[in-house]
Amino acid sequence: MAPPHGSNQPSTYWSRPHLTERLLEVVAAAGIDLRTTTPDIMAPLDQFHGGGKGATRALARQAGISAATRVLDVGGGLGGPARMLAVEYGAQVTVVDLTPEYLHAGAELTARMGLTSQVTFCYGNALDLPFPDSSFDLVWTQNSGMQIADKLQLYRGFSRVLRPGGCLAQVEPIAGPVQPPHFPLMWASQPADSHLLEAETLHDIIGRAGFRERYWDPAARFPESAPGTTSMTSTIQHLIMGEHLPAIQAARDRNNAEDRLRTILAVFERP
Repeated sequence: MAPPHGSNQPSTYWSRPHLTERLLEVVAAAGIDLRTTTPDIMAPLDQFHGGGKGATRALARQAGISAATRVLDVGGGLGGPARMLAVEYGAQVTVVDLTPEYLHAGAELTARMGLTSQVTFCYGNALDLPFPDSSFDLVWTQNSGMQIADKLQLYRGFSRVLRPGGCLAQVEPIAGPVQPPHFPLMWASQPADSHLLEAETLHDIIGRAGFRERYWDPAARFPESAPGTTSMTSTIQHLIMGEHLPAIQAARDRNNAEDRLRTILAVFERP
């Protein structure tokens, strides 16, 4: 899950003061040593997006990541997927996000895990990425475009920062055949803050932005994550959404049962 990027200012919807301190308290309560922990152990606390670590691994397999891959994780927030890509694939990952609390917490976790040489954090807007043309081999994004209305500008920006032959790898909620969705959603408490498209419409926009399809699954599903090896007093969903989480989960279950929300998993190439 990524904070919104539709303006140049952080959204109060996602802002969470003292997030770093709260995360570290949960880590300590679970008996986790950040110097030796793994992405699997940390996943309940840093994979804040639909599908969890299963979605991250499924996308990585399709994206063909290697140790030579320069990755831009757009809306990467706390950096859970970025650290997984660094540890398991050896990739160099830059996380760009618009919410300072997420960037601070992500940078702190990364430093304590000894991964600062592979994972860096940058404040920036997905609609105006602060990087030169052709800077990356892969643009990676998980659940980051739901609150962005101007999808064409978003994907044109992705194309601009990719080298020729580079790829876009994405997991993203989309509108199902039954509309509208029930609210609240994880990223929006009301319809005005959610900008989902149906699969065909989104596919067309990505093509208009200059991309060529390599892999497209418009109804992706991910296995349930196995129970962790440590006892978490809370998950990142609880820490971020707090008392609103039960209503969000209830709406999610209704949306899934009634086919109002789906998820794409896709890889596109910039020619």
